[in-house]
Amino acid sequence: MMSPITVNQQNPDDESLPRRRTPVPWGSCGPIEWLLCRLFKRYDITQGNTLYLRRWLLYWTPWGHAFIHKICQDDNDRHLHDHPWDAHLLILRNGYREVAPHRWTGYTVQNRHYAPSLRRMPAEHRHAVKLWRDRETDKPLPAWTIAFCGKYRRAWGFFVDGKWKYWREYLGC
Repeated sequence: MMSPITVNQQNPDDESLPRRRTPVPWGSCGPIEWLLCRLFKRYDITQGNTLYLRRWLLYWTPWGHAFIHKICQDDNDRHLHDHPWDAHLLILRNGYREVAPHRWTGYTVQNRHYAPSLRRMPAEHRHAVKLWRDRETDKPLPAWTIAFCGKYRRAWGFFVDGKWKYWREYLGC
């Protein structure tokens, strides 16, 4: 069983956004992160004691919303996942490899997404993110993105043996 993914208290309207903001002391991160934390609501998503994703909410409307993401760890799931909304991603720094089924053949492929670039990702797109690695230390290089998301339109989950499974059920939440 993999480490549970935890976030702050869940938003009942969306099931993917926590509500509580936690302060970040000066010196605990870089100046850009510190400034983002002062200006926008921040949500940390962890796996065990490891920060997986740091998310800042830029705006939220009934028609869509935007986040800045700092992806700190690979998706260590054995299964691909989808999302609750369509999105356009602006990859700002480092980029990542994406494991996904090929559009026509269904075979698993690795797509490379470099910074700076823009890509569209429909909610139904199945994938897993694998970060670039530092050549000397083999540590993951955090990927920075801005996600411009459409309105919430579906639940999200994981694909296990070709069948979709609701994320809370999959993670045992």
